[in-house]
Amino acid sequence: TPGTAMFFVGEAAHSNTKTDVAAIAYVLPADYVAPTSVTVTVNCRYVLGAGTVGTHTLAAAAYLTADDGTQGANLISTSAQTVPAASGDVAFTIAGATLTPNARLLLVLTMVIQDTGGSDIFGHLNSVRIG
Repeated sequence: TPGTAMFFVGEAAHSNTKTDVAAIAYVLPADYVAPTSVTVTVNCRYVLGAGTVGTHTLAAAAYLTADDGTQGANLISTSAQTVPAASGDVAFTIAGATLTPNARLLLVLTMVIQDTGGSDIFGHLNSVRIG
């Protein structure tokens, strides 16, 4: 089910493919123990009308944000995951080698939903858990 406070609904894919992106700023807690990897767990799903789903994936990227606002290389090597038809979790790992307590991260989630049957299909990001 969707998150209780808010959730993200992507564009309707109707006989086409839609790519939607959400970005989240996150600060690692002061008690983070370096160099532990961090798991990003996203609860998501797609909602199918009478159409036929084609591609349905979610990819994640995480970037350290420097004091000047620039970002470094993507710290997630986990491949794009399949978005389930019923709400479910997909997980991505942020490599901990360059992480430190209070490090600022920019997390970017990219969902691709394709309809191949002439009906609306929506992707939902229900919640994001980082830990």
